[in-house]
Amino acid sequence: MSEEQLKEQLKEQLKETIAHFNSDFDQEGGPAALKNFKLLAKEPEIKEAAAGARASELGLVKDPSSEAARSELRALVARLEEAMSAKIKERAASLKDAKTGAKMLQDYHSALVYCCDNYSRVYKLAHEIIKSGEEPGIARYGTAVGVLGELTKGMRAPPRQREEAAEPTTLLADAALAKPAFDEVARRVAAASGATLHLPVPFVVDKHGREATGLKSIVRIVQKAQLRPGANRGRTDRVCDVVRGMLVAPDMATIAAVAEALAALQREGVIEVLRIKDRFSHPNPSGWHDLLVNIIVLDGGSGSAVRHVCELSVCFSCH
Repeated sequence: MSEEQLKEQLKEQLKETIAHFNSDFDQEGGPAALKNFKLLAKEPEIKEAAAGARASELGLVKDPSSEAARSELRALVARLEEAMSAKIKERAASLKDAKTGAKMLQDYHSALVYCCDNYSRVYKLAHEIIKSGEEPGIARYGTAVGVLGELTKGMRAPPRQREEAAEPTTLLADAALAKPAFDEVARRVAAASGATLHLPVPFVVDKHGREATGLKSIVRIVQKAQLRPGANRGRTDRVCDVVRGMLVAPDMATIAAVAEALAALQREGVIEVLRIKDRFSHPNPSGWHDLLVNIIVLDGGSGSAVRHVCELSVCFSCH
């Protein structure tokens, strides 16, 4: 069997595995804890607090310097933070309850094992596809990502936004200013590498008839911050994916070309690479593979000193 035939066989196995997983979940629903789990954002109190969020976000994204837009969004954020904090405390109290806590933890553990087992099978097959006939591309990728990693040496701490962006409204305003320049960088990398670019587009109307901001929603930003442990709970300076894009590559040589293009842009003084997560070489526990890069587009395209950390993920296409 040729390497190409092996790859096609593995792709068919992957499709069958995903179809089986979806069919099994549709018929059985998976563990009860997974089937019945309610996202924080879907809780009635939080949905009520988030009412009007899209309009307030759009007002700020369209005019990041507007004090009226900032004031309106800050008022909404305050309501969201209060509602989310109360709901998180309520859920935490349930876990500590002697009667219900142990059962809930057992149910959640079963749900996690179910998901990890099924996704691990999918990701294992994806990894086999990546390896099949990819030796030259993998070698080139190893060299390219090594060069990219050298650019982040000395940056021990995780990337973070400026101190003022520890507050959600300022974070979103910074993101709105940084997005046009980031999008242009992402397009340059796609053109140089041949990867397919997926970017959230602002101000288009989605299938629900809502105008998009092209950025991470304020509800998700607040939720991420409220779930931070310890004294930093509520701070958004570590939220580095408000501006993001994804590049999808058909082979490892193309992913290597993405890394090479990013290194070239840093040498040209266009971007600064702050962190890479090489999950092709070091997959996460479930087996997920990708390359995640946090960058700053120097000057952010805003003509100011604001440095906003953005996220670019690079994935392997198994189709």
